Amino acid sequence: MDSRVLLEVRDLHTQIVTRRGVVKAVNGVSLTLHEGEVLGLVGESGSGKTMTALSILRVLPYAGRTTSGQVFYRGRDLLKMRISDLRRIRGKEISMVMQNASSALDPVMRIGAQVVEAITAHDTSSRRDAERQAVQTLGDMGLPDPERMMRQYPYQLSGGMAQRVVLAMAVALRPSVLIADEPTSGLDVTLQAEILSRLQQLQQESRTAVLLITHDIGVVSVMAQRVAVIYAGSIVEEGEVRHVLDYPLHPYTWSLLRAVPRIDNSDQRLEPIKGMPPDLTSLPDQCPFLPRCPKAVTVCRLDSRPSLDRVDMDGHRAACYNPVRHDQRLA
Repeated sequence: MDSRVLLEVRDLHTQIVTRRGVVKAVNGVSLTLHEGEVLGLVGESGSGKTMTALSILRVLPYAGRTTSGQVFYRGRDLLKMRISDLRRIRGKEISMVMQNASSALDPVMRIGAQVVEAITAHDTSSRRDAERQAVQTLGDMGLPDPERMMRQYPYQLSGGMAQRVVLAMAVALRPSVLIADEPTSGLDVTLQAEILSRLQQLQQESRTAVLLITHDIGVVSVMAQRVAVIYAGSIVEEGEVRHVLDYPLHPYTWSLLRAVPRIDNSDQRLEPIKGMPPDLTSLPDQCPFLPRCPKAVTVCRLDSRPSLDRVDMDGHRAACYNPVRHDQRLA
């Protein structure tokens, strides 16, 4: 394994047992995250982005279980690690920013107590030193009067403040890997820009590797070096950001980009993706995007689902039998 690879996910499968049946939430996801890199994970709601992140850290909901696969962090498989050993890594070396900041905070604990707890859980310094570090970290996140903020409760914070507190808790110990699940969800554009700026600053100063989970392609184009597109729990395209966004190979990626307004082409007609994502309790053997695909051919209907092994442009890969040609570049 490449010495610069901090996190490597291999053929990860996760299922959720429900009354309707077994939901195949993650279906063979493979990812690599290098030191100091930002990898964007993009897809529609329900495509498996969050479940992939929760599977990596083994914090799945009660009904969820990882059925197969490997998750290597610095060469150690997190899925086979004892919980006691994993707890030493979670929060210190690998941190996660949850999607809903308000729900991630304990409503009956003061902000300061929660940030200090995140520090002392992995640090042997005194509580007073931890409090000073908490104040410093809250200030670094751009929160006004961090000492007063330490005494407040979550209900007293705005959405943007709560998001920055959660981010402060995640980065307080300067983790090697940060999983940011929709870190700008529900925020106005000004706060989005500020949160992304803080993430970028952390990534540059500490060489933190960031797995940025989002449905916002614009955020990925600004923040990430590489992007992986996920659909129905599987990676359907992966490559450098500029290659994937300018020359999408998979029809799903191409369709996503056709549905997003572009400031450099105001005359472009937006085209929504027809149909609905597949039922994850009864996934077909063929490509899951087949019923919605504008480029489906006979082989797509007769063969099993394609693997992510078609290579173009410096490792740009797509799981597709009939990929979009480069001369079909998006206008």
